[in-house]
Amino acid sequence: MPPRQTTKPTQPKRQGKQPKKKRGAPLGNKNGKGGAREGAGRPKGTFKLEADAETLTLVEMLGKIQATNREAGAKLGVTEETFVEFLRRESKASEAFEFAKEVGRASLRSAQFKAALAGNPTMLIWMGKQLLGQKDKQEFSGPDGGPVRGVFEIEFVRTPDGETGG
Repeated sequence: MPPRQTTKPTQPKRQGKQPKKKRGAPLGNKNGKGGAREGAGRPKGTFKLEADAETLTLVEMLGKIQATNREAGAKLGVTEETFVEFLRRESKASEAFEFAKEVGRASLRSAQFKAALAGNPTMLIWMGKQLLGQKDKQEFSGPDGGPVRGVFEIEFVRTPDGETGG
């Protein structure tokens, strides 16, 4: 049986050091700047976030729960940097986010007060320390409220060089 012939034509082997042919789009556009072709990528000056009603509502909700810029960006599907730039660019969004943070803090304080007034001892102590300057006072006293007395025992030993130390 004769050897099987391939259907693909074989390419001649390169002899010596010949440069490989470049494949794909050239690096850079006409201006010599990056990108496979002119106009590739997102145009400069455009953002993924717009200050529409739906986005502002979500920004307010994130502010109320004290979300960080990173967390808010993640929830909105953008990076932290993009979210911060969005807040800089859109004063309505920035004001909504900051105001919602204040509302969230006030709601939390209200819930803490309710828990304290309902008799929660931990919350009563914590709120007293935070708002009234109360502190835990730690006192030590001996029997019948007298001074603390202690007995100390000192042992002297001789070291190999003949000195004593304690």
